[in-house]
Amino acid sequence: MDFLKKIRIDLVLLYIFVSIPVWIWATMMPLSDRFATNAVALTSIGQLTGLLGMTLVGLSMFFQVRLVFLNKFFLKPGTVNKLHHYFGIYGFILLLIHPIVLAIKYIPVSMSTAAKFLIGYNWVNLVGLFALVGMFLSLYITIFVDRSFRYWKLFHQLMLIVYILIILHLLFTTSDISNNSTLYVYIMGVTLAGGIAFLVQKGIYYYMKWGFGV
Repeated sequence: MDFLKKIRIDLVLLYIFVSIPVWIWATMMPLSDRFATNAVALTSIGQLTGLLGMTLVGLSMFFQVRLVFLNKFFLKPGTVNKLHHYFGIYGFILLLIHPIVLAIKYIPVSMSTAAKFLIGYNWVNLVGLFALVGMFLSLYITIFVDRSFRYWKLFHQLMLIVYILIILHLLFTTSDISNNSTLYVYIMGVTLAGGIAFLVQKGIYYYMKWGFGV
């Protein structure tokens, strides 16, 4: 039973919370239908990467505020900082994969159809494209550019613009989120909590000089 002592209940609870949208998604229709054909399977994978990506990014934004109760909830010092960093990276990677996987299913139709999907055949997809480009730039700068680079913080903060584009894409895209009220409340709750936390953190840092750091 010694292995049970090594299990961190705080992280177990967090991962259960993160997996909620997956469980909701899985109960909306039989999994056999979700993966009945290659095209349907790609759609399902695209949906899952979008759900998990949005959840991780929203939580990453929320964790950056460094709220006192979060430091008390997580048993090991420094956990909140690590979660903010890694959830942000993994979340953005999943969101980058999301449209690419969805576009792949159109390749058997034609390459131009797949390209039109990525480029944006309506304004909702176009917003998603801008978010995709912004995510790629933000992720590259956050991971590979040295923090001493004077524009690093500016680019890091521009992630808020990307975040707003993601929210707009999320609100107006017809998907499982829009078709399931529970899933909608969960995703929008996490997304808005992350956005509000970001604004509060930046507002405090720049206007009240109580910076919690990025």
